[in-house]
Amino acid sequence: MTRYPNCAAINGFMAAPAKSPFIEMYLDQVLRNIKDARARGIFWLSGPGALTTLLFEKRGTLDVKLLPYGALTTNYFKQFDASYKTTSKNWRVFEHSQGIGNERGLQIALKHADHPSGKNGEGEKLRRVARQSFEVLTSRIGQDATPYECTQEWLKNDPNRLHILQRYDAPKAKTLMLKHASRPMDEAAFSDILAAHNLAQTALETSPVAGVPKILAQDASRQSYVMEYIPGDTVLSMCREQEDHTAVMKKVGAWLAAYHKGTFQEDRTFQPKFMAQHVLHLARVSWSAAKET
Repeated sequence: MTRYPNCAAINGFMAAPAKSPFIEMYLDQVLRNIKDARARGIFWLSGPGALTTLLFEKRGTLDVKLLPYGALTTNYFKQFDASYKTTSKNWRVFEHSQGIGNERGLQIALKHADHPSGKNGEGEKLRRVARQSFEVLTSRIGQDATPYECTQEWLKNDPNRLHILQRYDAPKAKTLMLKHASRPMDEAAFSDILAAHNLAQTALETSPVAGVPKILAQDASRQSYVMEYIPGDTVLSMCREQEDHTAVMKKVGAWLAAYHKGTFQEDRTFQPKFMAQHVLHLARVSWSAAKET
């Protein structure tokens, strides 16, 4: 869409069905950008440049088609005259005055494509180490890792943490999950994570209403563990699919109650007023911020 492959450099609109995976991918890209702003301006954080980065990272997985630059400017996107566009109130004018132009932004975006959500650089290393851990841990439970392939993955990536959760499938074999932490490298802290998971596993072992994926093999020195796979929907996806979250929250409450019953050894008076006061405080802060904008 520009003279650069797979780059969008014109303001426009993305049209897609509700809850489209493509829109969600783009929003996830924006969130990652905001958490790791570096020297990039808003064009590359959450504007068309964020879309550029997404398309670059997903090359080979998204069927990206390019339109000639002239066709975009003459047939699809029309610029509207406005006096503010020549002043620093226009974010592109402001960024240009700060030395952040499209050329520099493009270089930063392409370099940023090497972060763990990309296909190369640090991301490739993360996947390679995770795969090695999967092979070691599955061998400890008598499972051959050879036929297994990673079919899904989830990343937690911020300045303090870099975790990957992968789903592995193989023909005529049970699905397995691997969790691997690359950042921080802290064996003691990771051991605490394992202890917390095992505590929840023990606490809910006999519960008829709640459960937790069973750890099948673990290695604190590798900061990795393999779990059984439990099919189901996440709380987030269920809340997105329905406006009334009552039933979902009841299930969440049942899980927490079962966990507390299996771990806490004292009776405590439940006082919802404190949570209600906290929620009201958040609502006031949000309302105040909304009025200011």
